[in-house]
Amino acid sequence: MHKLILMVCILFFVIFVRGIENEDSLWIHIENVKPDINKADKVEFLIQWSIYDSPFEDSAYGDWYLVENENHMFLIQCSADSEFEKLIYSDSTDANNIVFDGLDIDREYFLRVKILNSKNPMKSDVASGGYFTRYARARQTRRDAETDKFYIVVGISTILIILGFGIMIFYLIRQKSKT
Repeated sequence: MHKLILMVCILFFVIFVRGIENEDSLWIHIENVKPDINKADKVEFLIQWSIYDSPFEDSAYGDWYLVENENHMFLIQCSADSEFEKLIYSDSTDANNIVFDGLDIDREYFLRVKILNSKNPMKSDVASGGYFTRYARARQTRRDAETDKFYIVVGISTILIILGFGIMIFYLIRQKSKT
């Protein structure tokens, strides 16, 4: 009887207390994309992701559980098109985040993350970087305002200099005519 109870306990443990199984579906979810514009006026962004697991090839992708403490290698790609035919960056890491930098302002980028060498069925999010346009336009508006101020100051200064020379010439002509 004790052997039967022990076998049932072991079976229960094997079925319910486990890590990622070969049959499980995996979902690489892009949790966060933080854009920024650096001093060289190039876009850089931090991408962060998590892995979720759904037991036994759940085709409906119903119940997902956050996977922690699993060691994986990830392939992270940045592309100019949603089909990932025009790759700009393709890099691998074992961390759950990466920074891409040196990207052009006012362009849309597409990002995706995959697990390398996994036999599990998986799906991966694709994040779109359309929000960079908003940052680029805001920065361009600030630049335009600064340029407008510069031209106004240069224009007023030029007018004052010309006016000053005109007054000096008028004064010199008047002094010469008096003598």
